[in-house]
Amino acid sequence: MLNIGHILDNKYEVLKVLGQGGMGTVYLCKNNRLGNLWAVKETKINEAEKINFLAESDILKNLVHDGIPRIVDIFYEQDYLYMVEDYIEGETLKEYINKSGSLDSQKLTDISVQLCSILNYLHSFNPPIIYRDLKPSNIMLQSNGKVILIDFGISRTYKEAQDSDTVVLGSKGYIAPEQLMNIQSNTQTDIYSLGATMYFMATGKMPSYPTEIINKDNYPSNLNPVIVDAILKASAIEPENRYKDILELKNTLLNHKNGLDDFKTKAVNEYDKTILAPKYTALDKKVNKKKPVFKIITALILMIALIFILSVALMNSNKSKISSNNTSNDAASKNNRTNGKEDKNINTPAPMQQEDKDITIRGILSKDNATVLNSGNNNVKGKAKGKEKNENKNLQLLFNLTPAASINNSKFYIAIDNIELIENTLIASLNIQNKTNDLINIDLEKTYFLDSSNESVKCYNPSSITKLPIPPNSTKQGIKIYFKNFSFKGTSYSLSSTLVGSVNRNLNLFIDIK
Repeated sequence: MLNIGHILDNKYEVLKVLGQGGMGTVYLCKNNRLGNLWAVKETKINEAEKINFLAESDILKNLVHDGIPRIVDIFYEQDYLYMVEDYIEGETLKEYINKSGSLDSQKLTDISVQLCSILNYLHSFNPPIIYRDLKPSNIMLQSNGKVILIDFGISRTYKEAQDSDTVVLGSKGYIAPEQLMNIQSNTQTDIYSLGATMYFMATGKMPSYPTEIINKDNYPSNLNPVIVDAILKASAIEPENRYKDILELKNTLLNHKNGLDDFKTKAVNEYDKTILAPKYTALDKKVNKKKPVFKIITALILMIALIFILSVALMNSNKSKISSNNTSNDAASKNNRTNGKEDKNINTPAPMQQEDKDITIRGILSKDNATVLNSGNNNVKGKAKGKEKNENKNLQLLFNLTPAASINNSKFYIAIDNIELIENTLIASLNIQNKTNDLINIDLEKTYFLDSSNESVKCYNPSSITKLPIPPNSTKQGIKIYFKNFSFKGTSYSLSSTLVGSVNRNLNLFIDIK
């Protein structure tokens, strides 16, 4: 971290630290030549990581929107990249809510509509620009109520021919479930993150799990139901159940906002009218003073008579019921005596529940039958022994398991279909289906790849997410799990992990090497 007073590029003097995160540090700097203030973002360059450090500048240099900061300069010093952007005065949405508490429907709607406008602008490009990290700490609120979206560090353009992102990036609580499964981020992932951010605005709490957002009981009772429904749809676990695009969500919010405004206008007009009281003559007052006493007495007498009649009818009805019950009881008693039987409570044993058994299949991987990827030749099949994969750093090998290593029962199905080797990194491609009505999570902190001597490699997880959610009643979904520093050493392996949620258990998928 730079010291206060440090001079960057012979002109930017560091005044203070504005923020710090996983992608770098942001400083408030003064241009000593012009005297104006700028936000300067510092990012350490690490060639080993598969991250495009110029992604933010490449995206921002082409954007013109009043809700997005400009980038005006780029330079390098030692092992760091520096980007000079507009300095946005104000506070983040996270700071504001932590200080003031959750928002009412009107303010929540105003902020959300502005965010929809910014995202709609990004998504309107061809191909669309995906922000990928929408969260309260990346949203600036200015004193005039204007919203600015900052930190485009992990934004990217959508690649139509690509199935997955290069790396899983995002922030806990706001990252879409499909991003955790290494499915390529798209406009739907931004919609989910906005829904999660709206949940934070509504409750003042960061969501821990996707199911927390879609539980209506977690919302304040005074929050408008239209807002709650909008959040639930935006943050649906399955992407196809969300809004089809950000513009549809924006229109929903605008219609709600206009409906509120119309209601307020009608209410003001209705109750703000001046009503003139009619003038009464002296004759009116005289007539009003006369009270029809005989009518009141008559009404009281009729009411008393009605109450008496109803009471008598009710008593007769109760006597009739008692008599009927006694008669039926006597008949039942007589019948029991006739048959020589007594009334007994028969305890019927509960039906036995069938034990849920696993159908387990050991997968078979043939080392001599690999598909070579990205080697200059197109999917050439041939022998690929363990050593040969290290001879070429660009060599990627794909092994299809025949049969797949799998576990299947009434609650879930999980299988390893294939394994990919890139240098010393193993990528296991899983297919998993949740057959229950509740969420199941794969605990990444307890996921290992073990050999026959029980030596293990823990899964590599670059994000802060520790659990991969599998939506309830889902179709089979593809998941990739990474293991670094791996090499073939034996003839059998197993992927060991733990499921938590509606299913709590350990699981082991076995692979035999041929």
